[in-house]
Amino acid sequence: MQQEWLMEYDGSTIEFLVDDLPIMKVRYMPLKYTGFGYYTYGKQKLVVDQVEFIQ
Repeated sequence: MQQEWLMEYDGSTIEFLVDDLPIMKVRYMPLKYTGFGYYTYGKQKLVVDQVEFIQ
């Protein structure tokens, strides 16, 4: 099963969606680290081609 991941930014909030369903919403905040990660359950496979966060 293939999923479509989308990140939308409206000028103050970043929203992450999977198959058009919102999964996380983040407002601007100072970052104390530069890493992040994904976690999947069961036999799910996650492939990430490109990720870029710019503040």
